[in-house]
Amino acid sequence: LAEVVNKAKVGELEGKKAVASLIAAGLVRVSKPAGAAPEPAPPPPSLSEEEKALLLARLDSYNAVFSAIYQALSMEAGSKVEVILGAFFKGLEPGVSVLSGLGFTPEGILPPDRILEKLAQVPDERFEVLVRDLNELLYFQLFAVKNTLGPEMEAGIVDMAKSLLHS
Repeated sequence: LAEVVNKAKVGELEGKKAVASLIAAGLVRVSKPAGAAPEPAPPPPSLSEEEKALLLARLDSYNAVFSAIYQALSMEAGSKVEVILGAFFKGLEPGVSVLSGLGFTPEGILPPDRILEKLAQVPDERFEVLVRDLNELLYFQLFAVKNTLGPEMEAGIVDMAKSLLHS
């Protein structure tokens, strides 16, 4: 993704939005990098209570943003919001993202228990993995907001997201 965005020379956010739109349109799929088959790894350690609390706190802040976006899109698009935002999850392959196989709850949030289960399978840098995957979903949602509700609404949601994610 970084290589594609760098070669596009349109800026990181615009490049990621363009890639998200290609994924949503089904023109690009997220896949594992080519290489030799990995050797079986030993069972990953479980999450400590401290790590679990840190991961849940970050997920909760993103879920607040995701819920606001989901509700805003629901008011404009009605039940089509499931199709619009569900496209992101359809492009994810198991093992590549902790969000693969998931979707939003009726409240427009990601299920915390399922994400923690998936993060427990990640051998290291769990916080970074979580934030990376949540950011990809957020970029996708912002693109959907811009296309559905317009750039003014996108700017308002970006401001709200900044305040919620940096608190």
